[in-house]
Amino acid sequence: MSFTAVIIACHIASADMCMTITDNRGPYDTENQCKERIGEMATDLIDLWTKIRMPMVFKMTSCVHPDTFVEKTHT
Repeated sequence: MSFTAVIIACHIASADMCMTITDNRGPYDTENQCKERIGEMATDLIDLWTKIRMPMVFKMTSCVHPDTFVEKTHT
């Protein structure tokens, strides 16, 4: 089984202003590898958001199977 790292984050002042961040390095063979990648992604995102003064909060972090993950695209 393979896993893809996914993070959903929202602006701290507006819960409906959210983004889905999907890892582009995976999928990973084990859930533990995926969880390690989520940690790396979270650290990078916190650094980025701090630099650009964008107050975000993580709503969800998850390792999902690529066949069950459906990404919504807003047009």
